[in-house]
Amino acid sequence: MNHFFKSRTAALLTVAALSLSNAYAQNAPVAKSVERPAITLKVGDAAPSIVAEKWIKGKPITKFEKGRVYVMEFWATWCGPCRASMPHLSEVARKYKKDADVISFNVKELIAGKNKNGDYIAKVERFVSRLGDGMDYIVAADVREDVMWNTWLVASGKFGIPVAYIIDQAGKIAWIGHPASVEGPLEMVIAGTYNEEGKAKLAQKVKEHDAQSKALKADLKVAEDAKDYKKALQIVDQLIPMSPFGVGSLAGKKYKFLAEIDAKKANAYGLEALKTYENDPLTLQSLAADVSDYKLALKLMEKAAAKSDSEDPYAVTNLGKAYYRAGDTKKAIETQQRVIDILNDTSLVEQKQQVKDAAQETMKIYKTGGKLLDNEA
Repeated sequence: MNHFFKSRTAALLTVAALSLSNAYAQNAPVAKSVERPAITLKVGDAAPSIVAEKWIKGKPITKFEKGRVYVMEFWATWCGPCRASMPHLSEVARKYKKDADVISFNVKELIAGKNKNGDYIAKVERFVSRLGDGMDYIVAADVREDVMWNTWLVASGKFGIPVAYIIDQAGKIAWIGHPASVEGPLEMVIAGTYNEEGKAKLAQKVKEHDAQSKALKADLKVAEDAKDYKKALQIVDQLIPMSPFGVGSLAGKKYKFLAEIDAKKANAYGLEALKTYENDPLTLQSLAADVSDYKLALKLMEKAAAKSDSEDPYAVTNLGKAYYRAGDTKKAIETQQRVIDILNDTSLVEQKQQVKDAAQETMKIYKTGGKLLDNEA
């Protein structure tokens, strides 16, 4: 199976469950009006200009050089699918660095805040710095006037993120889509085979990959229902390399199956995950939630929090839960107070009252020694 088909399964945004199901995530921006502007940017058109408020990481690229290929991807720190795309996008950037540059533009960072003059650049810089090699490509931020958002996404009829564009050697847009699916067409654009014949072959391989993934998932359900954990483990080991987006749930299943077979092997897998997913904090958080050994879960969550934005209430909340379940109530209370402080800070994000209330309820549990439910925020 070709490497770039690993990403196809999650292109349908199943990865959203990793972070958008939690109480703190916001939805991707959409047009407020039913009427949307006419599409003026299409495949085959010359790529729009690049305008940046600040280049956050890597060498600034102010124009598309002839003969070189580029991937232009758009994201925001609050966007769960964007964050889940980052480890694989980093792989793509490293693999094709000889022939292509990956540029990731932060957009609409202030969409959830009332203060449109907020210092979003500092937030983006902090996020990128903490994630480190988890964003192993060039990163920039859009200007406050949303120039990149308007000239790229709105112009091409895209009103949500993440979205990626491939710019070919002639400076024209060759492909537009979800970054989960970028590697296949990128490889062909670089090779000069992204023509009608090449597209047809790619579509067929994608179809075959999807069918295989669907069959494996069906087999996995049968094995789980039958409590055939050895068989389920074999299937999960096949699915994980096929599904770099949404790996968290599969990693959690693998731990659970191993725990049923051999507790020591499950623990070893959890420790191994600290290295395997060190640049994938969403997967670490998801795995930590499934680990029954609370001390191991805490190690996973501490690593995830260290790689996440320090002002990310989701990560900080999960860290507090990990402390509490591991028996460190003092740390849990201190950490939950950070969550409350973050939620009360309206400089960049205005949180719903129900989210703030849920955080206070969790604090009460910590202070009274109550039971923390599995789905407790």
